[in-house]
Amino acid sequence: MVSQNIYLLDEDFGPLLIKFCSYFPYAVKVCISGHEWVKRQLAKAGIAFEASKWLNCSTKIQALIHKIECPTTSGVYGYMA
Repeated sequence: MVSQNIYLLDEDFGPLLIKFCSYFPYAVKVCISGHEWVKRQLAKAGIAFEASKWLNCSTKIQALIHKIECPTTSGVYGYMA
């Protein structure tokens, strides 16, 4: 099995991996971390947090975490174009 791995650092998603399979059916696998996405969104919103204490966060952080939906991946696919 031969594959090509590409590691990227995205502004919204943080570190991610794109893995291309070199044989038919030429699958592509994109691996992102939901935790990294939350940390990036908190930093953008200017909310202070400690990554090691996710369970004991403030109500602002909890509100952001609870409203998380599947983030758009258009930024990730823009790298591949």
